[in-house]
Amino acid sequence: MNLKKVLAVILSAATVYSPIMSVYAYDTETAVGDITSDVIEVPSVNSSTGTCGVNAVWTLDDDGTLTISGTGDMADYTSDSSAPWGAYGASVKKVIIEDGITSVGEFAFYSLENLTSVAIGKSVGSVGDCALLNCSKLATITVDEENGYYSSDEYGALFNKDKTVLIQYPAGNETGDDGSHREGRGYAAGKTGRKDRL
Repeated sequence: MNLKKVLAVILSAATVYSPIMSVYAYDTETAVGDITSDVIEVPSVNSSTGTCGVNAVWTLDDDGTLTISGTGDMADYTSDSSAPWGAYGASVKKVIIEDGITSVGEFAFYSLENLTSVAIGKSVGSVGDCALLNCSKLATITVDEENGYYSSDEYGALFNKDKTVLIQYPAGNETGDDGSHREGRGYAAGKTGRKDRL
């Protein structure tokens, strides 16, 4: 085969395959561009979320507010098996338990060192043991007035509905300086227990 025939075959092949190669290269760039944009997108702290019960969801925003939403019971945890927001524990400053949640899990907010306030919605009918234990900066617990099972007082303490049983006095609340208001009503800072009568 002479040189002219070889060159003619190569040029013919290049002419036929050139548009195909260009289309392939274009599609590859487009696909790579799409993949790259998906990979670069990184969620911020305000996207920190997950489940904490069959139909319960938690979300932590950039301000340190942990919101529990959805319906039904929260899951129970232990001091050794922390809640899913445990990795963000130092960032949690406020907890809001929205209407629809019916129980707060055991050890749910255990040892959240910077937690200062907890708001309990009207549908919560059960607060698990040690749910707020070792929260040394917790200053106030508030309960929706329409809650049929729990209430709170002017010092931010958590009670049963008719205030005959103290469930939790916030450990970080030093209102009254010497704490005399606590002793006068049988309070003990950080004390928990459904059977502690006033």
